[in-house]
Amino acid sequence: MEVRAVPRRWDSFSKLKSAPQKHATMTVAPLAADLPMWPTSLAVLGSSLLITIAWLFYLYR
Repeated sequence: MEVRAVPRRWDSFSKLKSAPQKHATMTVAPLAADLPMWPTSLAVLGSSLLITIAWLFYLYR
């Protein structure tokens, strides 16, 4: 079995991929980290239920 060295371009690609990314959302990340997950889940669930009830009321009134 022959073992080959990894080509240089893949080595530089892995370095590029592991480089830290700077996104605009990094400023929001500390705010989101302080919030627990369940209020967000309840808000999404509640709003989708309200939208569903409103549509059903609109369709079957």
